[in-house]
Amino acid sequence: MDQLLALQEQIPGIVGLTAGINATEETDRIQGYTIGLRVTFEDQEALRAYGPHPAHQAFVASLDGWVEDVIVVDYAI
Repeated sequence: MDQLLALQEQIPGIVGLTAGINATEETDRIQGYTIGLRVTFEDQEALRAYGPHPAHQAFVASLDGWVEDVIVVDYAI
């Protein structure tokens, strides 16, 4: 979790980042997802730069063998 939270300091354009372990009591509806991540970017360009950023790619590589699936949702606020 610390490595995930550290991305805010490592990747320009992130204005907010929270992450945590799913604490819902609706366990029949979580579809196996156990961790949530919410990242707020200063603009669309920062969002586009996030995925290929070396710090993000290193984090993704560190998950090899630990993560079965990921859901991504992007929306404007």
